[in-house]
Amino acid sequence: MNKSHSRLPHIRGTARRVDFRDVSGFLTETETGYRRGNPEVTSQSYVNNSQVLTFRIEITDKEGNIVSCKQVMLEAEKIVGIICEGDVVEVIGEESVSGIRNPFRIINLTTGTEITTNQVKPNNKPKPNPPFLLSLIKSFFMIIFAFLFIALVLGTVVLILFLVGSFLAQYSEHFMQWYHKAFKV
Repeated sequence: MNKSHSRLPHIRGTARRVDFRDVSGFLTETETGYRRGNPEVTSQSYVNNSQVLTFRIEITDKEGNIVSCKQVMLEAEKIVGIICEGDVVEVIGEESVSGIRNPFRIINLTTGTEITTNQVKPNNKPKPNPPFLLSLIKSFFMIIFAFLFIALVLGTVVLILFLVGSFLAQYSEHFMQWYHKAFKV
């Protein structure tokens, strides 16, 4: 089990009032404004399809008496797994006044299966973009690194040319003597 889940409450109990439904949300916004004296209508609409699993988890003591109840709600584009009325479940998630919303894990202990979604869990969310100042500093150091790299490459080329020039200056006279002897020019 993930270390981040070990700190969250593990609630074990019986599932009651289990409800699973597909939800299609449709939002339409219409705005009327004026541009250069003429009425202008803009509208925005979208469809939001998701699935919602809600149930109440009854927590009992050793004698079977109900100690407390918590409401659980899981909402995602796709929920895979089944919880039936009366199944023993374990829910791992953060509690709030209204219950547990979008828990990290739901395990059906009766069937031994886990209820999963296509959601990204909070501990696996992509890292947010760094603040502006941090990205500015990173850009500054990247530019300095690029200049240093270019200077290193140019310095290497200049050094090679210097060494080749020194070699030619030192041995050009010997080369010319050899050339004249070899080809009798």
